[in-house]
Amino acid sequence: MIVRAPATSANLGPGFDAAAVALDLWNELEVVDGDGVVVEGEGADELPADATNLAVRAYALRADPAGKRFRFVNRIPLERGLGSSAAAIALGLAAAAPDATPEELLADGRELEGHADNLAAALAGGVTLTWEDRIARIADELPLAPVALVPRERTSTAASRRCSSCRLATCTASRTGSTAWPPPCARLWATPCGLSF
Repeated sequence: MIVRAPATSANLGPGFDAAAVALDLWNELEVVDGDGVVVEGEGADELPADATNLAVRAYALRADPAGKRFRFVNRIPLERGLGSSAAAIALGLAAAAPDATPEELLADGRELEGHADNLAAALAGGVTLTWEDRIARIADELPLAPVALVPRERTSTAASRRCSSCRLATCTASRTGSTAWPPPCARLWATPCGLSF
């Protein structure tokens, strides 16, 4: 089995931890019978080549990785704001449970990712909004051509969130993003008739 997952960009506009877009830069995972983990491309010399690999851990949430060989082709730069960890989690989950819905996989993978925005876009594609393990794909693509400016310096999401200049509480930022789009649409999700955005 071969699965692919895209790079992503998140925190679009006021959508802190809620809005993201999938980009046309892809990592791949091939899972076959056998043993071992092989990483090619980005992170080949630093990502774990064993069961502690993030994608293998994600796979293990849905299926037993024993007796499987994992071969990764990574094109997404690590710790550069393009969702490399979300792509790794999406790869593992999609390979383990190809028939699961993006929302089912999001619920499983969120414990590994810690925030759902990048993971939602990696699983569902397009432009997404996410909240409480729900995903709304609001567009297939952006109405513009994205350009990624990839910094030389690496920064993990955890380190970025700890920076001293970040003073806005995560819950405040998330609340702001959730009210930035039309509240009447938000009410549709809870109606008994099953309407969704």
